Amino acid sequence: MKRTHISFIPSPQDFLIERQGAFIMLMLGECILSLVDVAYSFSQIGIVFPGIVLVTWLFFLKFESE
Repeated sequence: MKRTHISFIPSPQDFLIERQGAFIMLMLGECILSLVDVAYSFSQIGIVFPGIVLVTWLFFLKFESE
């Protein structure tokens, strides 16, 4: 016997897109916070500053593509 009926559960795409955006904003914010928390002295600014620039670039790359 051959089954011809295909059933599936539709996904709420608008909800998933919104949740993904909120998750990415949360992760980028946590990344900036952890980078700022590491910078104890001026000798570590050379490490922290490129990290902040990279995270900011990723933020704009993600949200400008939408």
